[in-house]
Amino acid sequence: MLLSGVEINNFYPAATAGPGPGMCEARRFQITAWFSGSRVMETSEGKWLEPVYAVSGSLAPFPEERARDYRRRLEQACRQRSDTDRWFGAESDWFATAPERAYLGARLVDAVVAAARQQGKLPFSLQCRPYTFDSPYRPQRAADVRKTAASLNPRAILEVRACNDEPRRNCVGVELAKFPEHSPPIEYRWDLEIRFDATDGLMIKDVALADTHLLID
Repeated sequence: MLLSGVEINNFYPAATAGPGPGMCEARRFQITAWFSGSRVMETSEGKWLEPVYAVSGSLAPFPEERARDYRRRLEQACRQRSDTDRWFGAESDWFATAPERAYLGARLVDAVVAAARQQGKLPFSLQCRPYTFDSPYRPQRAADVRKTAASLNPRAILEVRACNDEPRRNCVGVELAKFPEHSPPIEYRWDLEIRFDATDGLMIKDVALADTHLLID
């Protein structure tokens, strides 16, 4: 990546099993390079960045008696990954570590998309939350929002964070790429804020879906 005359290079060592079932974790090593006044290439010493995460299988919890064998197979699957476009960062704060929030966000997005694709009434409230409240593209029917939620790619996570207006353990924000086959700018992201009951098996209570560019295609 070239930024203001500085070339930024990220290197990904082999990934390891991540913070939960189906999750991989990797640390990036970053080296920057630039041309000095004499047009001689200079480089930094490099630094380790915060870990990034990716989904490599089912996120469902597994029996404790199978943990050792499962962990071995997950380690092997993570080491074989060579992609760098399906990794995402996670925010840490007083309420959750980055690994905890990464796994939690991935599980919740899976559950939201799966529920939206099924027939019948949703087991949680689903609403559209536009960034521009006077936008002419705001959907008029709840079915429009559900159709959008059902079309999301739960593996296209870009970032998992605390909710903007409720930074507590029972709320997580997840940003998804709108066009995961490309590298779109930040305005082409779906943003979900998911509130849940942590004492009842992560029961989802409310989901707010927003689009920073266009609410509904």
